[in-house]
Order: sequence, then C-alpha cells, then structure tokens
Amino acid sequence: MRMGYQRWSLRSLCLACLLVSAPPALAKEPPVDFAKNVLPILTSAGCNSGACHGAAAGRGYLTLSLFGSRPEADYETLLHGVAGRYLDLQQPGSSLLLQKPSGFLEHGGGVRIDSDGADFQSLRNWVAQGGPLGSGAKLQKLSIVPGESLELSVGEPVEVQVTAQWNDGDRRPVAPWLVIEGAERRLPDTQSTNVQSTVTFVRGETSIELTPHAPGYWPVTIRLGPLARTLQLWVRERAADYEPRATTAQKTIDQLVANACRRVGQSLAGPCEPHLLARRLWIDLLGRHPSLGQWQEATELIAGGELGVVVDRLLASDEFNDRAARQIVSWIQSASRQKGPSEKLQSQVARFLAKNDNLRELALRMLTVSGSDSDANTEAAENLNLFHQFATEPRSRAELVASVWMGVRVGCAQCHDHPLDHWTQDDYFAMAACWAEVESAGQIRRIAGRTTTDLRTGRAAVARLPGQDAPYVNSQGLPADIAFAQWLGGKDNPLFSRNIANRVWHWLLGSGLVVELDDQRETNPPINPELLELLSARLQQENFSLRAIVRSIVLSDAYGRSVDTTSARLAHRMVAAREPKRIDFSMERLVQDALQLPADDQAASVPSDPTMMMSAADDDGCSRTATCADPLGQNLRLVAGEEINRLVSQAVATSWKAAVPPITLLGQFHHRLFGRPATAAQIQRWQQMSEQVDDRPGAQREFVEDLLWSWLVSPEFLQLH
Repeated sequence: MRMGYQRWSLRSLCLACLLVSAPPALAKEPPVDFAKNVLPILTSAGCNSGACHGAAAGRGYLTLSLFGSRPEADYETLLHGVAGRYLDLQQPGSSLLLQKPSGFLEHGGGVRIDSDGADFQSLRNWVAQGGPLGSGAKLQKLSIVPGESLELSVGEPVEVQVTAQWNDGDRRPVAPWLVIEGAERRLPDTQSTNVQSTVTFVRGETSIELTPHAPGYWPVTIRLGPLARTLQLWVRERAADYEPRATTAQKTIDQLVANACRRVGQSLAGPCEPHLLARRLWIDLLGRHPSLGQWQEATELIAGGELGVVVDRLLASDEFNDRAARQIVSWIQSASRQKGPSEKLQSQVARFLAKNDNLRELALRMLTVSGSDSDANTEAAENLNLFHQFATEPRSRAELVASVWMGVRVGCAQCHDHPLDHWTQDDYFAMAACWAEVESAGQIRRIAGRTTTDLRTGRAAVARLPGQDAPYVNSQGLPADIAFAQWLGGKDNPLFSRNIANRVWHWLLGSGLVVELDDQRETNPPINPELLELLSARLQQENFSLRAIVRSIVLSDAYGRSVDTTSARLAHRMVAAREPKRIDFSMERLVQDALQLPADDQAASVPSDPTMMMSAADDDGCSRTATCADPLGQNLRLVAGEEINRLVSQAVATSWKAAVPPITLLGQFHHRLFGRPATAAQIQRWQQMSEQVDDRPGAQREFVEDLLWSWLVSPEFLQLH
C-alpha cells in the first residue's frame, strides 16, 4: 500500500479490513448481472460520462464506452484490462473498482459511490461472485408512465415510473440509477417552499417524483446507460388558467399553436398592423424592402382581407426563387466546414425552383452523382451537385448530408456512440462509406470502388444504409450514395420532411420548433410536437412543394401575430407573440431599396452585420457626428461608415434639388421607411428642431441628413417587426 495516496481514518481502516475478507454470506447473494446491475451503477455515478472514463481517450488508464453503450467491451476492460487491477477476485474489497470511487484510494473524480450504500454492496457482490458477465443483454427501451408529455400546475407533483427493457425480454423499474438532467434533486423530507430551481425531484425505489416551481415549458432528460428520453413538462400558474383544448376534425397551425400556449397559460397576442405584415412578407419572401407604392398596395389588400392575394403574387415571382435559393444554400453554408461555391449553387437552385419547387427532388438532384464523366455538371443538370464541394471527403460529407437533409448531428459518433441519440460509431463509418466513391476536388465525379477508412480498425469501412443491419449490396446497379439519397427521400422516412418543415418554420418565424436546426433527436423534442408533425405531413401531402408549405405558414395567425418585446423567450418560441426578427441581408441594400436609390451591386454584396443603435424612429435620434450608445458591442462599420453616409447624402441631394421643403422631405422619407405617414406630433417636433438649426449655409440639409440617418439605424427600421 502506498500510504501517501490514501486518506485514512479510523473508520476507513476498519472498513478496509472488513472489505478484504469476504463473509460466507456472499455465496447466498443473488447473481449480479453486469449489463443490468453493474453498468447502471457506473453510469449513475458518472464513471463512464464524457468528463470521466467515458471520454474518447478515457481517464487515468481506464477507458469505458460512453454511458455503457458497449457492454461487452467494458466487461473485457474491467476483467482483462492491461493497465491495472480493476477487480481482485480473491479479495473483492481490494478491487480498484471499489476502492477508487468510494474514496479509499486517491481518485481524480472524488467520491462517487457511498461505501455504506446499496450500489457499493452490489458491486462488491459482483466481484465476489467472480465478476460474471451474466445475461450479456443490451438495454433496448425505456418506458415512462404516465407519459412523456405532462400538463401540470405550479407546485403540483407528479410520480413518474421508468421501466427498462433489455433485448432478452427482461423488464424492471430503474428509478435508483436514473441520471436526471433539467431538474434538481431534493431530499424527501425537504420542503419545496422558496425553491429556486424550476423543477425538483425526489428519487424513490420504483419511481421519481417531479415538482415544477415556475410556469413554463421544462424538458427533463432521463437517462439509463446509453438510452435517454426527455419528459416534457408544460406548467401553468394555476389549474384555473387552463382552458380545454379546442377540438375540430381538421387540425390547423393556429389551433395547435393555441393549444400549446394554453398548456402553460400563455395568452395570444393580437395581429400586427397591416403595413407591418406587408413589410414582413416582402423581406421574408423576396429578400428586399418594398417600394412605397408596393407597400401601400399590399397594405390596402391585407386590410381588406385579401392577404392570400398578396402572398400568391409574391410566391409567383422570380424574386421568391432567388430568396428561397439563398435560404437553402445558407443551410449548407452553416453546416459545412468548407467554403463551397455558394453563389454558383444559389443561382442553380433558383433555376430549379423556377421549374419545380419539389424539395425532395431538389435534395436528390444535389446528392446524386450519376457517372465518372462530366454529364452531372452540364447546364441541363443545373450543377446542383455542387453541393458536394462543401465537403471534400467521405466523413465530412456524411456529416453534411445528415445535418442539412436529415436535421441530425452524427459528427460526435466518429469518436464514440452519440450520447443523446441512437447514432453509433458503426452507423457513422457505415454512412461515410456510402459516400466514398464521390470525388469533389475539382470536377465532381465518381471513382468506382473507392473506399474510406474505419478509424477504429484501420480497415475499409463497410457501407450500410441507416436502420439496416446488413451491409449494403449493390444488386440493382445503384451505388451506395444513390441508394442513401433514395432512402433519405423515401415516403417512410420522417427525418427529411420533419427537418425541412422545421427549417422553413425557422426561416419565416425566426425560431425553429426544434433548436438547433440540425439537432433533431428524441432527447431534444420540438416545442410543439403536434405542430411539427402537422407541417411534416402537409409537406408530404403537397408533394414536398416549398411554395405550399410557405403559403400555409404565412397565411396563419401565428405568422401575422404582433411583436411584443416584453414577452419571455418561451412566448416567442411558442408564437404567443412575435419577437423582432433580424433582417438577413446587408444594410446597404435595405437602405437602397427603402429610399429607392439606384442599385449598387458592390454595396449589396457586403455581408449583413446590422448594428442596432439606441434610437427610435419616433424619437429625436442622434447626430451622425456624435457617439451613439451601442449596448451590444457590435461592429459599427455599417452604420457609422462612409457607405451609409453616402446613401443618406445621395437620397437627400436628389430631393433637395427639387426644392422640397425640409419638413415635407422628412415626411416623405418617414413614409418610405416605416410605411405610414408621420403623425401631427412628429411633424411638430421636427419643426421645432428645424427652428433651432443655425443660419449657416447647408445647415438645414445637414439637419435632414442627420435625422434620416438616425431613422436608418433605429431598431424599427433594421429589424422586422
């Protein structure tokens, strides 16, 4: 014994003596199963987490699979590991498996298992029994009763029973070994008054009791080994706040939004003003600011109940194709680790959408490389498979396809099984192998027979389609990548339609039903599961038409709801109210469109980085020569640089030559920027400010330029309200 590494006390010395000799009673202990008894203890203690021995490189000469995802490998490591004596079958109490986590020997992770507890005794019994593998069963399913979506009131406890099922048919309650995230543990005799946590739980022998302490939506993740489920708690202030769900034969977007908001006691904001909705539509669907004439016409139609007419006109325009193409390519750019040919691909996607807006066919055309020559890169093919130039090797291509078209993250499965999803390392390298024949360096082509390496074994990875047990066999002349693309767009595959529905919702509403966009999994459920299913089903019913799904969303009350900056983030995610939305193209282009200045291609190509200044259109603003407050610390180049000053001067100079009075000119600019005439109070305020300007030549013009500039950098103009 190396006494320098131990913290001995009289109690621990006595316990150590008792541990060394196995009492005769051990022989009568029931058999301890490695997969069903030992692994759950190690997982609940955090031993095989990513921060400990479950890391890819392990910790302290011991490497376990993440959350016990590979029981056979962990069993071999503990019994036959070359790095140390983890089990002592002759003297079970001396085993490092017991001495380290209980604190009898120095342990970097601290005390993880109570030496007086039942878990410690179970591990000791297992070692004393010779460390048997037992059934060798694999954990297959977690069942939660009364369900995975519960509606509660603040302070209302709910008892949740979690049952595990293994592939040998065995089922048993597993409450003592559950890892619970999103709730704070409290002792059974602790009162719940003045609790700071939103949700607390008490662990029992067969169940856990959860108690919410604040209204809102609180997801709680429950884990046993490699399996995890998320329990959705919808909490309202009082039971009286809850209204029964509306029931109709035909579910609609607005019905499902209202139902979800009622669950947490959220009241719905009213519709926004027609002129604000018109601007929303123009910027969201066309990617530009409406001219004053277009704005006025659309406002009148919307106010007269003709919203559908406005939407149909916008969706039928070529500008919608360009806007949608830019949005779709942005999904690829966000997920890619490479700088691909964005502008070229964008133009080709727009051409495709002008003829066919079927997103399933678009994805298949992007993914399909048909041969070894250049036939896939002809104008007839629209160069859509330029998609592949955003990822230059099979592993990154598999990750890109999964992120953009499936809405899932598989990258972490390169090093270990996904800790929160079902994707394994086997899945990862099998997916990478599906894309091994595609070559995208230079000309996009196929190199038949090329493989990629499984980094775990150093051998060639074997292609296998997701959800299949057997390797993929090219029996119909379809390479694995084309078979993968067809599987992806298949009618029985919900991943594609849910992912597209979530991305389009995010595009138009500013927040996805699932956050993040490429993180759809059972442990990250949508804020409104029924709504995502409705949108997904509607997308399939409409033959994956982009225009059809966009039309459904923008005609809903949810899209047209008014902005409320005082609402909580939850209200915005559930669309009880809208939040101001960032305009995702350059400020220069926005200003040019709004002031109806000649287009400047160079300025319009500047990346968007609008800075929100502390001024508002209804206030006095601030001078361009003064230092304005910028609480977000953003880049001031766009609003304080020469380009905006040039555009302001250009707009004022054009009208100044026509001898338009300053106050009249300000009224015209205000109408162009905000879609409504100035009020009498605003005009009076401008007049007072004008009278205070000195008499030097050009002073009045500078006054108009300064006030116009302050409007252009205000949140009301730079954000979508």
